[in-house]
Amino acid sequence: MNKTLILKYINILKKDHIIKFINSENIALTNNELDVIYNYVKKYPDKVINNTLDSINSIKDKITSETYRNILKLYDKYKDKIS
Repeated sequence: MNKTLILKYINILKKDHIIKFINSENIALTNNELDVIYNYVKKYPDKVINNTLDSINSIKDKITSETYRNILKLYDKYKDKIS
């Protein structure tokens, strides 16, 4: 997927979009985790789309270990789709 397109999507991203996606992946988030992920994506979209683990690791201490593992699984699943 084109990085420019992803950046445009991030600009209009709402928490509801994250909730729908996470639910489609059968993952549960607390409200706090949702806020952490949403705020990070909105504040650092370039880091998110540059396809590195640094962006995930930077929020590791703000989410549960289960959520962290789930995010890593999603990363592995989708990392090759960002170009």
